[in-house]
Amino acid sequence: MATSISLVNTLNLEQRKELLNYARNCAERIGSSYLSDFRALLRYRDRAYQRQLNTTSEHIKAVRANMLGDARKIQDMTVPIVMPQIESAVAYQAGVYLTSYPIFGVVSYPKNQDQAMQFETALADQAVRYGWARELIKVFRDGFKYNFGAAIVSWKKTPLRSIVTDTNISSAGLAALREYSYGGNCIEHIDAYNCFMDMTVPPAQLHTEGEYFGYNKIVSRVQLKRLFSMLDSQKTTSAAEAFKSQFAGSGMDETSALSYYVPEINQYLNLSQAQYGVANWGQWMGLML
Repeated sequence: MATSISLVNTLNLEQRKELLNYARNCAERIGSSYLSDFRALLRYRDRAYQRQLNTTSEHIKAVRANMLGDARKIQDMTVPIVMPQIESAVAYQAGVYLTSYPIFGVVSYPKNQDQAMQFETALADQAVRYGWARELIKVFRDGFKYNFGAAIVSWKKTPLRSIVTDTNISSAGLAALREYSYGGNCIEHIDAYNCFMDMTVPPAQLHTEGEYFGYNKIVSRVQLKRLFSMLDSQKTTSAAEAFKSQFAGSGMDETSALSYYVPEINQYLNLSQAQYGVANWGQWMGLML
């Protein structure tokens, strides 16, 4: 006997509002002092990585003069130590864990060998299509640099097209486009500066004991339009308003988790003041103030 099960595939408007309010409350609940201290630690380690700890005005002026060709202004030379050590460790970890095919092997009892082989083949194909190795290298680098690395694993659906031979009677033998989709597990590295999480538990236990974990991410209009094309139009609301909305821009407020945070690491090159011919595209896209 067949049983019909009704599944709720989407949220109504009231539920979506409550969910957004909960996410906003989580971002605000972390507290300005915790987030500020966390980002200050990340920023310090990035400056040590790029040899940018000396931020005095005299040193910055001297380095900029040297970049313009004045060799007499060199001062406070720093031997690169942190960056080579980190990159060597990342290269070693990548060589150990990410050079095999597939990245994650599947082991089973002999009676389940065929199923294990199918599972392993699927994982290998997903790893290649969605660039697992590239994202995991970013996580390794964050781990050695910050002692903290974040990544998410999600199911991603990618629309694809292929050229096939039309089999319709009226146009038999002609070329035609066939639309289909590919779905698989996708690993994505998360920017440590733009994470907000439950600070009452260790990072390694967030997935089991933490109350929340969130992050901010910039999505371009092209990415947003592609996302809308993959969603069910009958279960999507406010899509037009979202596409027409303006990007709030990024900022350097290290106490807020409600906007995309951009740290100032290299003070020698101020991107917001750089001239790119007719227009500064970074300012046009809202990536800087």
